[in-house]
Amino acid sequence: MSAALHPADAAATAVSWLDPSFALTTFKDYAAATKHEESCTLRTLAESIRGTTASKKEALPWLKLARFGDVRTDKNSLRHDANVLAITGIEGDYDGEKMPVAEAVEKLEKAGIFAVIYTSPSHTEAAPRWRVLCPTSSEMPPDQREKLMGRLNGLFGGVFSGESWTLSQSYYFGSVNHNPAHEVHLIEGTPIDEHDELDEIWKGKTHTSTTTKANGDRVTGQADEAAVLGEITDGTSYHEATVRLLGRWALQDSPGIAAGEVGEVARWQAPGLRASMRPRHCCRGSHGGRNQASYRSSSFNEAPTLLPGKSPTRPKFRIIEFDLLQ
Repeated sequence: MSAALHPADAAATAVSWLDPSFALTTFKDYAAATKHEESCTLRTLAESIRGTTASKKEALPWLKLARFGDVRTDKNSLRHDANVLAITGIEGDYDGEKMPVAEAVEKLEKAGIFAVIYTSPSHTEAAPRWRVLCPTSSEMPPDQREKLMGRLNGLFGGVFSGESWTLSQSYYFGSVNHNPAHEVHLIEGTPIDEHDELDEIWKGKTHTSTTTKANGDRVTGQADEAAVLGEITDGTSYHEATVRLLGRWALQDSPGIAAGEVGEVARWQAPGLRASMRPRHCCRGSHGGRNQASYRSSSFNEAPTLLPGKSPTRPKFRIIEFDLLQ
């Protein structure tokens, strides 16, 4: 367990928040059959992200600011929400392809938030994609993560993808073939759990309600189904919006909901989807199996076509798991 170092102590000993260590878990691949927990500083983590490279994205390792236990899923994975023991920070994933990395760095610097920003493997200067890692001052219970994620999302105006709220969601780090466009930025400041002022601009997932708990903490509520459908129909978002709609229907315990049925909603209502929107997603049903479906649009003016994967079965979905391989 990493030792906590409070700001007053840091000032007294002239030690930056970049120097105290915290726990980090890495996985060598998506399957997460093994884990490696280590203690590192944000300086050493930034160096590791900068120095890691592979021949393809899928060969890069994954990271998570958390400690995991030894409970495995039926697929032998250690990376799932129920296995998170404690968080040591939060991760925000941006794939909107509009906000430049420099602007993100400036926001964190002005707010004085201790963080590192690095570009994802699919990042380009024309279509920026990046992630921000914000270690906490000490280990915290998993249920505190949403509160901190809302602070970060509020600071950035609500730009982070919905997967940023998934407790166990982990991310690739490093570059592909020493990509010269890969960036890593270290930001001095104080940990995000020390920034109580950000609660004033707290913001949950896009198109969701906000619920206030008895202790005053705000949490993300249910998705606005009409708003999510609107993103699908006007082509603003397809992958994430489809995934969120599926999740909402499943949480409502709608019988027989499968990925293909959400795709049919898009096919009937969204004739203008861009050809580049080719999401994949999978869902786990109560039977423990996994169903898959893929969608694509062959031209700008053509409705997306459902490509059959494994034939969907018809259980009520009780567990929904999604990972964006970006």
